[in-house]
Amino acid sequence: MSASSPTPSSVPPEKRALIEAYDQVLKAQAEKAAQEPKKPRRPIRPYLSPVLLVLSLGFAVYLAAAQPAWLISPPPPAESPATSEASLRLAMYATAQRVNIYRDRTGSLPDSLAQVPSSFDGVSYRRVDDGYQLDGTAGPLHLTYHSTEPITDLVKQSYNVVVKRKTVAR
Repeated sequence: MSASSPTPSSVPPEKRALIEAYDQVLKAQAEKAAQEPKKPRRPIRPYLSPVLLVLSLGFAVYLAAAQPAWLISPPPPAESPATSEASLRLAMYATAQRVNIYRDRTGSLPDSLAQVPSSFDGVSYRRVDDGYQLDGTAGPLHLTYHSTEPITDLVKQSYNVVVKRKTVAR
């Protein structure tokens, strides 16, 4: 047999009958498919989307209202007054050290803490005639340090207090 399609005269009559029957079946199937209207495909589970939406919304409301501990960590306990004072003293000590480093490098005191890298809230600075003064505030507590005082007096036992801190129950 050649690679080209067989001509009707070269095919034996028995096979010709089979080929014609096969062609008729294919044509019948094509006509039937063309005559049948196409049915739109429905989702397998049309009720699943609204159910999932309602469940998700309910879970979100629960999380917002209950604020479970496994999702939202509780706020840290309040510091004791001794720890709060020790923390303020250490912040003022660090600020005083930075002002002293600035003075040693430039030969003069800074005009403000903006010239000194400081990130401690509640600590303010001002120049005075014989040096500088730091004022620290943490809630009701107010501390003042003057640069003529020994810097070790500012720190006292603050480091030990902070390391061994205990929190106050709310």
